[in-house]
Amino acid sequence: MTSGADKKIRSASAELSMAVDAIEAGVYQRAIASLRKGIAVIGDSYASDDVIDETGMKILLADTSLREGREREAAELLRRALETRLELLIELTQRRPR
Repeated sequence: MTSGADKKIRSASAELSMAVDAIEAGVYQRAIASLRKGIAVIGDSYASDDVIDETGMKILLADTSLREGREREAAELLRRALETRLELLIELTQRRPR
């Protein structure tokens, strides 16, 4: 695994872990901040031509939920988006030549 990808995976995983703890504690704004940070860390480095990515739709739905005051729903949607992007990045880095 490349050091850049490895660093992104570790950082995004840490943000995801903090977000899950915050969701369980009912502190949704903190969770949302961590999830957005994790998504930003990964950026588009998870993307590949052979994957249909629907995480952008989850993020848009989360934004709508947040505007409508449904913080828990927004946090859960962002959590699923980050989990998916993280899994895709891990898979992609495992396929790349070392």
